[in-house]
Amino acid sequence: SSERHLRQLRLVQYNVRGFLTPAGTCGVDQLCSSLRTLQPSIVCLNEVDLRRQPEGLRKLADASGMPHLHFFGHVQGRYGNALLSRFPIVRVREVHLEGGTELEWPKGSGQMRRIRRGMLLATLAVPQDVPWNQSAASGTLTVVCTHLDHMDEAQRLVQMSHVLEEMRTL
Repeated sequence: SSERHLRQLRLVQYNVRGFLTPAGTCGVDQLCSSLRTLQPSIVCLNEVDLRRQPEGLRKLADASGMPHLHFFGHVQGRYGNALLSRFPIVRVREVHLEGGTELEWPKGSGQMRRIRRGMLLATLAVPQDVPWNQSAASGTLTVVCTHLDHMDEAQRLVQMSHVLEEMRTL
């Protein structure tokens, strides 16, 4: 129920893998079912692919009862991170992270391509009198959603340094 979200904050981080199941079929309905079961207050999503499933994000928001959403397509505007929330989103900052693994793409072409990552920072308007709100004076909560490089630890460190630098400005 919505009252539970006022007593207890539940944040879910979910890599939706382009809205695909491990078998390569559309996984939007399974994701909707999972989110309904989890009943989160806030959901951070990675690998959101609006090219494959243009309505996938809206379906997840509707199915999980989260009227507020923001998508940051850090790759060509159609692939990236998203935030779903039961609380209004009052401010957003989108950051292209430094670093990222470089791969030859397409293979055999001799051309190198950097895998870019993004970070979404969203400030939410939350009730001031709930037990989990530690910033009761402001009535806000800032959530950071990102997906760090998974191939190269050195690049992850570059990205994490950038994340920390950006968070210091909050």
